Amino acid sequence: MQSAKKRAFLFGLLSLIFASIAGVLFLNKTEEVDKRLGEKTTIYVAIKNINPRETLSADYFTAQEIPAQYVPPTALQSLKGIEKFVTVVPLVKGDMLTNHFLRKSTELTSGNNRLVFLGVSENVIYDQEVDRFDHVDIIVNKKADKGEPKTFLFLKDVPVIVAAKDKQKTFQGAGLELPLENAIELIHEQTVASSIRILKAPQSDAKEIQN
Repeated sequence: MQSAKKRAFLFGLLSLIFASIAGVLFLNKTEEVDKRLGEKTTIYVAIKNINPRETLSADYFTAQEIPAQYVPPTALQSLKGIEKFVTVVPLVKGDMLTNHFLRKSTELTSGNNRLVFLGVSENVIYDQEVDRFDHVDIIVNKKADKGEPKTFLFLKDVPVIVAAKDKQKTFQGAGLELPLENAIELIHEQTVASSIRILKAPQSDAKEIQN
């Protein structure tokens, strides 16, 4: 009986020792991973779907900490003054908040102008990616009731306000600044046109805007 108690005590002691060793190894491994990943940075992600042109609120986002090496330079790390901004593309729950998608509601060059997001789709085709400050020409193709389809220059030299990309940095479309009347016409063409081609205007035009 005494021998059995000794063996039980020995097994218990060995279990405690092994558990302590495992705990120490786990902590060491965790520290190694933390050191390898480096410092963490706070980012903000949407907790709900947000519509384009919707005034933003700090309540729409939650803070998350991720390793700094994985944080893109465009990620917002503060929500201070976020109420002064709108998003020009739809944000889906879980999307990271970046300045690519934001625009101050007062930054349009005219009070009569509007931002229209023209996203890549089956009938909206960009001949090449565009970036902020670029200018584009918009070509519309329509099916005619009779005769051949009609292709025409719809708008010329339209300024790009925002170029949108997803998390994989795939081009998603552009936010264009248009007078209200043209904005309404473009939205109509998105619905009825067979296709809309977006052509990047010469770079010289875009540089004038940046200056």
